[in-house]
Amino acid sequence: MKRPIAALAAVVILTSLFGCAQEESIGAGRLSDSMAPAQLLRVEAYTRVPGYMVKSTAEASESSRSCDTSDPKGLERFWRSSIEIYMVDNASVRPKAIIDDLVASFVAQDWVAEEGVSSLNTRLTKDSIASTISLTRTPMDTGGTITIAVDGPCVMTAGFEDPAVRKLDGRP
Repeated sequence: MKRPIAALAAVVILTSLFGCAQEESIGAGRLSDSMAPAQLLRVEAYTRVPGYMVKSTAEASESSRSCDTSDPKGLERFWRSSIEIYMVDNASVRPKAIIDDLVASFVAQDWVAEEGVSSLNTRLTKDSIASTISLTRTPMDTGGTITIAVDGPCVMTAGFEDPAVRKLDGRP
């Protein structure tokens, strides 16, 4: 019961924070226009992992990245929100099965799953949503780690050194 309440609280907090963003609008959007959907989708994916299977989680990792590596100023950027979930070491907790169930829950909502180079990675996309979800697991039969990483849509900014980008990235 704690996890759905925590997820709802996160949605309320994020919604209120983004309503008060002091970032200038540049081009097609603001970096917060990429940040909000990435964070909300990461929280949504996390809440789909059964709580009794989670031993602990690492602090969420939040950062902006350049959409185009050939852009030296990093003007077009997206937000990446990720979390590592450490699974309980129990014979009934199988990371592959958890990922399979997580993928199936998104596919049931018209997301498309693409398996990565190895069977340890899966990427989810949806035509009507510019964000992508990446799921990675450690190659263990039980226990192990699942990583959920969500990339928000690309938006135009003033670049990597822009004060608004620096602030959202947590850089001075």
